Amino acid sequence: NSFGQLGQGNTTQIGDGANEMGNNLSAVELGTGRTAVAITAGINHYAVILDNGSVKTWGRGNYGKLGQEHNSTIGNGPNEMGDNLPIVDLGIGRTAIAIEAGYQHTTVILDNGSVKVWGRNNYGQIGNGSDTSELSSPTEVLGITNAVEVDLGNEFSCARLSDKTVKCWGYLANGRLGYGVGPVSAPVYNVSTAKEISMGTNHSCVLNDNGTVKCWGEGDNGRLGDGYITDRPYPV
Repeated sequence: NSFGQLGQGNTTQIGDGANEMGNNLSAVELGTGRTAVAITAGINHYAVILDNGSVKTWGRGNYGKLGQEHNSTIGNGPNEMGDNLPIVDLGIGRTAIAIEAGYQHTTVILDNGSVKVWGRNNYGQIGNGSDTSELSSPTEVLGITNAVEVDLGNEFSCARLSDKTVKCWGYLANGRLGYGVGPVSAPVYNVSTAKEISMGTNHSCVLNDNGTVKCWGEGDNGRLGDGYITDRPYPV
């Protein structure tokens, strides 16, 4: 809780002593009458979708990963949570239907199927075709209008689309985007029969609609499941 990521308005650890859990564990204040319908955690920040489709974030704000156009920490002091916790600007009339946090960035799927990202962008993981503007407001990912699922790894992002294709963007080292090697900022396709996606730190997997699984990226420790420890830049 060194950056207030537990959402209690302090930096005190919780759960490492007696009588801190169960009924003694305080709820995070999200605002009057508001409840959470989805939650995700990054390395030291949290993000939630509220019952009205808005998004709130707290914790460490470096690289703009709280989506507030600054790098200040939120939630580590009094009067920062609840009604005082600002919402993330998703655009006029837009609401979030899915959310996922990565190492230093956060992604949402909006009600119109588009994807917006904010946070660190050193390898183009925001998906706007550049590797700058880390403190900008949420940025729309180029070329995605029909996303149904998102997942994030270390400095890269992937989205499953309604046509069962997958697009990934960000850092391409270890082949983690499933499309060759080298850094890429604009989304690229890799598979076309995806039913579910999941990203690890430097590798990715999809469950296909026929029940098979394909993985790509870093192969250390046999994590790709193909009997080798070799990096794979394409799904295997």
